[in-house]
Amino acid sequence: CCHMTWVRRQYEARGVSHQVILDTFSDVNLRAALYEAKTGKPGLSKDDVIWFRHIHGASIFRLGSLQFQLFEMVYLDEAGCGQAYMTFAPEQKARLPQGTPVINLHVPKGADLSPAAVEHALDQATAFFPQVFPEHRAKAFLCYSWLLYPGLQELLPKGSNILQFAARFHIIGQVQDPAESIRRIYGKRCSR
Repeated sequence: CCHMTWVRRQYEARGVSHQVILDTFSDVNLRAALYEAKTGKPGLSKDDVIWFRHIHGASIFRLGSLQFQLFEMVYLDEAGCGQAYMTFAPEQKARLPQGTPVINLHVPKGADLSPAAVEHALDQATAFFPQVFPEHRAKAFLCYSWLLYPGLQELLPKGSNILQFAARFHIIGQVQDPAESIRRIYGKRCSR
């Protein structure tokens, strides 16, 4: 409890509103509820505890239905992170070099992805970061979500909120195993 008070003060020192702090901290409750639903026991997973470093560092914020994180461009390939997890075109790397300030967008479980809710969240983020972190000067929004997997176009109806969300982004890289996208989204492998 005392530690969260210290973290809250870090947010307040930056001028983050009380409502944004509450919305951001609600991620703790969400992850605890998901853990209990999955295991039948109260608690948090090791991954959840690791994830909370973003809240602790006052670098992630819930604005509307989405989370936004101060970030620098990282290419998840051999040159960028030491593993050939994804592939990227050289033109892409030239357009947005590794280390460029960006805003990393996260989609919390159960997020409202209706076009109006997403637009509202993006509008909030567009106003929030230059005001609260003027030194960051983000050049783009980035999203490493499995929800952007192009193969979902074959599985979902054309007007789905997920596809409309994905259409907002230019795909710059993909994982080597596209079936992993389906497993991450649906919780199992899908034969197509």
